[in-house]
Amino acid sequence: MVATAVALSLTIAVLDWLTPPEISLAAFHIVPVFLVAWRVGRGAGFALAIPDGLSWLLSDDLQRSAPFPLRLAFWGLVVKVAFFGVIALLVSLLRTSRDRARSEARRDPLTGVLNRRALYEAADGELARARRTGQPTTVAYVDVDDFKRVNDRFGHDAGDAVLRSVAGTLVASLRETDTVARLGGDEFAVLLPGTDLPAARALVAALADSLSRALGQTGTATGCSIGLAALGAEGLDEALRAADGEMYRAKAVRKADGDDGRRGGRAPGA
Repeated sequence: MVATAVALSLTIAVLDWLTPPEISLAAFHIVPVFLVAWRVGRGAGFALAIPDGLSWLLSDDLQRSAPFPLRLAFWGLVVKVAFFGVIALLVSLLRTSRDRARSEARRDPLTGVLNRRALYEAADGELARARRTGQPTTVAYVDVDDFKRVNDRFGHDAGDAVLRSVAGTLVASLRETDTVARLGGDEFAVLLPGTDLPAARALVAALADSLSRALGQTGTATGCSIGLAALGAEGLDEALRAADGEMYRAKAVRKADGDDGRRGGRAPGA
């Protein structure tokens, strides 16, 4: 991009120099400054502002037949470089604002993990990768046990603390390649790329222990239930339904055994 912007600046400079003084192409230097500031960054835009400002000075001011004082030439250069520098600054601020808004639109405001929309985007990417490489991806469905009881007994601030604890534990305990998202309410989902169901069960067993320890520190006597399913060609919706079903079956077995789900995480099949 930098090379393209420099080549474009040189082209504009040559064309501007070849045209009569009455016809100025200097304003077109905004285009390469805009491109490099948007795609590369503010520093690159500032750097390109200097030769573009100099080109403007040479093509417009120094083509005059009358002598041009050096001090005025210097002042003209400063003004022209500053003009392009302001363009680069505004463009980079616009790009930063756009990126921040896009990032915030993909994240859950309470927990900071991805939201449902971003999860589906990530799942589409994993399905495309699976078609190329044949590697499996497993979906984990995580549900906070008796979350309504937590809110009713301890208040919504405590419930929010539980959700943040679950999200933080998921992010800290899993791999960088895994995707953690909040589906809504007290439900989370995790994409485990390159992981089949047996490997995912071993990974989630350790995750359940981490969740148990983390939730034990919240003082709410709650835990999590986790279900697993393979992400197949049917898409994420089908995988979430299957993982949700396994999670509820595990929760039902635990309750039938007399465990009310208040002692931390429980891995699927455990």
